[in-house]
Amino acid sequence: MNEFLTLICDAIEHMNIGGFTKLRELEPELKRQYDVLDQQIQWDCLAGVAEVTKQDGKFQMLLFSYLLSALRDEKVEYFIENMLIEENTPLLGRINTIRQLWKAVFSFPMVTDEKRHYIIQNSIYIDLVTQIRKELNMKLQYVPFAQRNKKRVVLMIEPLLGEAHAPTQKMTNIYCWLQKLGYEVCVYATNMNQIEISEYWNWYNSLVDVCCYPETGKFELKLLGVHIKGYNLNYTEENYFEELKKAIHDIKEYNPAFILTVGDSNILADLCGDFTTVCAMACVNQPAQTASSVIVRYFRCTEEENRKYLEWTRPDQKIFEMVCVDELNANVASGVDRKDFGIAEDKFVILIAGNRLDTEVTEEVKRVFQMILEQNEVLFVFIGNCPKLENELMEETDHYCFLGAVNDFKGIMRIGNLFLNPPRQGGGTGAFYAVENDVPVLTLPDCDVAQVGEAFTCEKLWDMPEIVNRYIHDAAFMEQQKGNCRKSAAAIYGVDSLGNIKNFCKELQEYIIENENNREG
Repeated sequence: MNEFLTLICDAIEHMNIGGFTKLRELEPELKRQYDVLDQQIQWDCLAGVAEVTKQDGKFQMLLFSYLLSALRDEKVEYFIENMLIEENTPLLGRINTIRQLWKAVFSFPMVTDEKRHYIIQNSIYIDLVTQIRKELNMKLQYVPFAQRNKKRVVLMIEPLLGEAHAPTQKMTNIYCWLQKLGYEVCVYATNMNQIEISEYWNWYNSLVDVCCYPETGKFELKLLGVHIKGYNLNYTEENYFEELKKAIHDIKEYNPAFILTVGDSNILADLCGDFTTVCAMACVNQPAQTASSVIVRYFRCTEEENRKYLEWTRPDQKIFEMVCVDELNANVASGVDRKDFGIAEDKFVILIAGNRLDTEVTEEVKRVFQMILEQNEVLFVFIGNCPKLENELMEETDHYCFLGAVNDFKGIMRIGNLFLNPPRQGGGTGAFYAVENDVPVLTLPDCDVAQVGEAFTCEKLWDMPEIVNRYIHDAAFMEQQKGNCRKSAAAIYGVDSLGNIKNFCKELQEYIIENENNREG
């Protein structure tokens, strides 16, 4: 325990003088000393650190964000949640903190009680929205559905990025389908980039949203061949509340039938819930963090996944299915094959794809790679930019190949024998493309990639080497799994997206009217 607390004191000293390089160097030893402590002593140490730093809320949060990065233990997450509940920092700072916490937990794998943390953090988020509402002091009267423009829909996204960004791609497809159904669609794209820059030093290794469209105001642009109209709002620290007020006023004047958010939390949308219906649709396999009473999911759920949704959501929330598969995407088809990369035809190739592999390929995952290599001669091919990981494995070019970002993401799957998914959320698009190309998937359950089907899941990370071994040496098993690929692809792509969105709009209207009638009764 003393060794761990001494390292904490060293970290505090470096933090006070801005020695962030030293902080990164301390992380492995800090985790090693922490992991040898029993659970109760870990709790006691963290509680002691929280107690001695409580007089300075900002510094306390910075320190615990560092500990979350270094220790990757959910106990630290609990302490951060308690700090947010205690409100030791300004409102705008707490808004940034909850967002940074979500980004951190999403970015690196960590064993947690996901349901419990989701419920706690949703409660914190709703309280933040309530406090913002008080700060704005707007008298917003609910608009009955009969008085709304039933042919207008607002889509909200935060942030709006390029065509390869999954939420932007999903939003563009929904925009196109809604237009085909006769709706006038307006996109409200918000971005926290400037606030995240202002708050940068209040969270260790802050993640700042990319800002592709720096100008606030009306926009018209073409995404995936679709002409998109809307309003871009880049929040600023100085005028955040006034910017929210103006946007809320403008949306109320536009008077849409409903608002649909694409992606995770959206404070502007939740504030608009005072006068219209807000529907929240996450792009990962769990409900969005929202104050809204309407949850939307765009993928088919297994019984287990549906149970998760029902257990995580609040009693006041209604879950709607709007199953749709993107018809428009940024993929550039090509005839790419192995010879383009000098990969032998008889080599067993394991594909790993993603935009966050530098954090998702943890030491545990690397140990699994090593166990696979000890049993069989394979080549791991990484798709997506991951300079840190590439630098770490650059000496082993016989076993690891890095292709970076590719234009033909779907076509590149043809060079693989197996698509391996590290523990994470996200990654569903790559898995869909893999099964479409008869490339089996290997993943843990309860994640986005597991949507390809139970046939491709395993219970534990450490089960993967033996399953890879079976794929290599059991030809009948490989053929069986390729057959499962074809079944999975047929289920994924055999969807009437336009019809499902039409049904969603109809069911939503009925739900809104029924709720209004019940309120009056």
